[in-house]
Amino acid sequence: MNRFLVPAALAFLSFNAAAVPTFYTDLTSFQNQLSSSTTIDFEGIVADNQYGTVEGGAFDLRPSTVIDGVTFSVNAGTLGVSGKDGPVDGSPYDSALLFSNNGNAITVDLTSAGTGFTSIGGFFGDINSSGSLGTLSLFGSSGLLDVQNIIAADMGLGTPSNFFGWTVDTGDVTKVVFDLSQPWEGIDNLVYGTTTVPEPSIVWLLGSGLALIGFVRRRA
Repeated sequence: MNRFLVPAALAFLSFNAAAVPTFYTDLTSFQNQLSSSTTIDFEGIVADNQYGTVEGGAFDLRPSTVIDGVTFSVNAGTLGVSGKDGPVDGSPYDSALLFSNNGNAITVDLTSAGTGFTSIGGFFGDINSSGSLGTLSLFGSSGLLDVQNIIAADMGLGTPSNFFGWTVDTGDVTKVVFDLSQPWEGIDNLVYGTTTVPEPSIVWLLGSGLALIGFVRRRA
């Protein structure tokens, strides 16, 4: 009967392995983990000197919009895309970006783009001031995976923005919520996809399996 214990135990361990997120503040380090990715740069949605959303054209601002398959939403207030010279606080920017006003958190929902994504990142900042405190919350199909307290840089007037992102070793990424203490959240160059990193959970499972095999053999 002992020969049945190993696969049963491994199956139990595999079903109970939780996703382990790795947080990045460096774009290059994040990109080195990717096997495939999609980037939403928000360019070409509105003219450089305008702001608005995809649906309805310029100045038709809505609480939710789908851009390149990804759903962006806010609970209240304005959600829009600004051209790099658009009439929104903090412009000009280095490039077009997504924004919300009045301190409304932006939710980035990947489920409308598909499933199985194991990475997400981007430039998250404040389009009105510098050094704003905020949070980035990562969710997967199992629920909340990680929360990071960040300091968001000013995205306007040519100021370099801060990159933040995650990869997960197992499971999938479903959404990110970006919330600042200041009233103008901004996102640029959102990247999501899959990774090439060997899954630590798999390595751990193999090690546990080998240890269990040794234990079973000693008892046989």
